[in-house]
Amino acid sequence: MGARLVRRVLEIVGSVTAAVVVLVLWVTQCSGPSPSVVGDPAVRAPAAPGQPYVVDALVRNSGPGHGQVQVTFRLRERASGAAYEMTEQAQLEPNEQTHVAVNIPAPPGDYQAEVEVTYPPG
Repeated sequence: MGARLVRRVLEIVGSVTAAVVVLVLWVTQCSGPSPSVVGDPAVRAPAAPGQPYVVDALVRNSGPGHGQVQVTFRLRERASGAAYEMTEQAQLEPNEQTHVAVNIPAPPGDYQAEVEVTYPPG
């Protein structure tokens, strides 16, 4: 009777251990990135009239998952509040950071850049 109980306890412990391993693997491999924007985005004015502004942001994945994120760039004119927006997709691996840049056509002005990053992409 005692051996049967020990065997049953070992079966239960084995099942619980397997469930924990599956859960840990799911969280680390399937949960996707945890993205954020690092610092302030850079805005480069057009090199010549009629060319777009370039907005560059550093995006970091501080999580253990990987996947595609959506990066939304917005140029906001300081005086009028007018906004020009573009989106870009980026692939992030665990604990990776990368620069993402877009060209935004906008009339001449004094602009402030805003950047948001989301997962999953919309």
